[in-house]
Amino acid sequence: MQENEQKIQRGELKNGIRYALFPTTTRDDKTYATISLDFGTEKSLFGKGVTLDLTSYLMLRGSEKHTLQEITDKAIAASGGASITSNGNGLTIGIQAKKDKFEDFLNFIVDVMKQPKFAQSEFDLAKNQSLSALDRPHTEPAVVASMTLARLLETYQPGDLRYHFEPEFAKQQLNAATQAQVKQFYDQLLHFGIIFRLLSYFYVIIVFSQSVHMQLDPFIHFSHNRGYINIYFIQGG
Repeated sequence: MQENEQKIQRGELKNGIRYALFPTTTRDDKTYATISLDFGTEKSLFGKGVTLDLTSYLMLRGSEKHTLQEITDKAIAASGGASITSNGNGLTIGIQAKKDKFEDFLNFIVDVMKQPKFAQSEFDLAKNQSLSALDRPHTEPAVVASMTLARLLETYQPGDLRYHFEPEFAKQQLNAATQAQVKQFYDQLLHFGIIFRLLSYFYVIIVFSQSVHMQLDPFIHFSHNRGYINIYFIQGG
């Protein structure tokens, strides 16, 4: 434990972001990057759980400059992929690609994130798929037991992000969701600087990737917690 602690390189960037770098190795000759960013409060995000889910899913399903097929082709060419998922009151973005193609692919994904299209066809597809997944009987003993216990112990109101999973309530929220709400929510993320912060962290990744490229090809994990970000570098082997 103490030996690993001595390997960690810590510092602080000019914009106040503190970082920790830890070198290790992988076997697949790829670079990975993950950013987790929490934002908002239980009040500002009340009733917006489904909107957050749809927004995160649709952000990489086409942009003003690139179609979904172009994004897919770019990922295949880089032997990598990218994903955005919601997790409570936050977003988690993951990117991976071959070491020599990582920077180019990262820049491409950043460009997509700047101007997501939120096409009506993609919105309808995501909404219908989610409704189909919910439109099954939740009768498995483990599921029934879990929901029953959650209902008994519940202390939050429906619409709170911490409210337990309730199939019928989830259906109501999905049926009420609109493409306009998704676009508005993304615009709010832009207004409050959430997207800017995410993109700025990716640019930090690029800087670190360039600065350590001769010694370490990075696996990078950013975890935003009260302004603290962890960065782990893993050298492909």
